[in-house]
Amino acid sequence: MVGQQPNRPRPSDGLRVAGEEVAKPQDPPGLRETRALTEAIHQLQIRRDEMQAAIAAESSRTNAALQHVYTYLGESEARADEQFETLQARVETLRLSRLAHDSNIVARLHNSRVARPDVPLQPLLDNRNQAVPGFPRTLADLVSLPNAQLVALMRAYGLPEGPTGEAQRHRLKQFIGVVDSVAELGSTAVLCPFELADGERSRR
Repeated sequence: MVGQQPNRPRPSDGLRVAGEEVAKPQDPPGLRETRALTEAIHQLQIRRDEMQAAIAAESSRTNAALQHVYTYLGESEARADEQFETLQARVETLRLSRLAHDSNIVARLHNSRVARPDVPLQPLLDNRNQAVPGFPRTLADLVSLPNAQLVALMRAYGLPEGPTGEAQRHRLKQFIGVVDSVAELGSTAVLCPFELADGERSRR
C-alpha cells in the first residue's frame, strides 16, 4: 500500500497568491510618514487649544483677583480720605474753640470792670469763634433783655436754661463776666461747655 502523500503547494497556487499581492493597493512612497506627521500636528493643535483655554481661565481668575484688590484699595482710600476730612474738621473745631476761649477771657475781664449801665459790654463768641446775634450792647440792655432773646443767647452759648427768667439772666451775667456786687468779684465765671472742656484739659 502506498502511504498518503503530504500536501504540497502547487505551482498554480503560488501564482495565485502572487497575483493577489500585486492586486492589493500599495501606499505611495512616504504616505505613512505623512499620515504620522499629520496626526502629530493634530495632537499638537489639541494641546495648544487646551493650553490656550487654561491660560484664558487663569487670566480671568487673575483679572477678577486684581479687580477685587483695586476695589478694596479704592474703598480703603475713600475711607482714609473720609477719616482725614473728619479729623481735619475736628482739628478746625478745636482751633476755633480755643480762639473763642482765649477771646472770651479778654471779654470777661473787660465786662467785669463795667460798673455803669451805659458802658458798652464786650461780646463773647460762640464755639465756632463767631459773634452771637442779639448780644446786649450795655448793662442796661442786658437788664432789659426780652425773655425770648435771653433764651436764644443761653442756647447759643450752650448754657442750661434756668427755671425762671431772672435765674437765666443771672446765669448769663456770670457767663459774660458781669459782676452784680462786690461779693461776686471772687466768684468763678460761668463757662460754656466747650470752654469748660478746654479748662479741664489745661489743668490736666
